[in-house]
Amino acid sequence: DTEDSFKISAGYTQALNDYTCGAETAMDAWLASPSVVAALHVTAGTPGMVYDKTATDLLPLYSELINKHQILIYSGDTDGCVPYVGTEAWTRGLNFTVTNDWHQWLAKPDTEHAL
Repeated sequence: DTEDSFKISAGYTQALNDYTCGAETAMDAWLASPSVVAALHVTAGTPGMVYDKTATDLLPLYSELINKHQILIYSGDTDGCVPYVGTEAWTRGLNFTVTNDWHQWLAKPDTEHAL
């Protein structure tokens, strides 16, 4: 059952991106199930992420930009395709001088409008 195959991670909580790393096969099976296809109003068998690359190496562009502008590199923490650790490794690999190291950003809780 594709519904059960999605529940691969131990302690599955139905949270955003709550699946074991590498469980894309289960995600693909779940997304291909007739009930999910119908609920999402997509055509069965629709391919994902089909695009043409317009550039293969953007490192020279980043080098040019960093020398002319202040750069903020932001990466959210709920991206299942490019988690923040991947972004951090990529940015460190650019060998630029880090002026402000990674730090946690927190939004102030909105207690005024809480129910």
